[in-house]
Amino acid sequence: MEYHKINQDDLKVLSSYISDPARFITNPTTHWDHDQFNTVCAMPDLVIQPVTNEEVQKVVKYASDHNIPIVPRGNSTGLMGANLTVEGGISLDMIKMNKLLEYDPTSLTMTVQAGMRLIDIEKFLADKPFSYMPAPAMHWALICGNIDTDAGRIKSC
Repeated sequence: MEYHKINQDDLKVLSSYISDPARFITNPTTHWDHDQFNTVCAMPDLVIQPVTNEEVQKVVKYASDHNIPIVPRGNSTGLMGANLTVEGGISLDMIKMNKLLEYDPTSLTMTVQAGMRLIDIEKFLADKPFSYMPAPAMHWALICGNIDTDAGRIKSC
């Protein structure tokens, strides 16, 4: 399957979904082309930093409808290239969606946004009888990357 290359029409539509132009990055720097391992580099055509579910939904739907590759991005602490885009495309940088939405001690669940740092989850749980398993990059890693790469286990890679 051949991917659609982002053009000016796409940029116009996609930028209309994002309320702050500073979160719509059309000339990404090398910050977005690698993970911590830094052996494989793949520069996205566009970086979008959503702050609402609605922004995520609109961007993902547009990318899907137009066959534009899109990859969610955590804080790039991984070592397996999971956050790298394919053939350009969109890097959906989740770092600004970093809120705790709900904590339910009865059902033992938390609902957090994708960009919440693992250390912030652990700090929230510090005065409760629970813990989120520590990870080597806990101070920088985001929950979305942790889930995306199955890194949230004691014996994870």
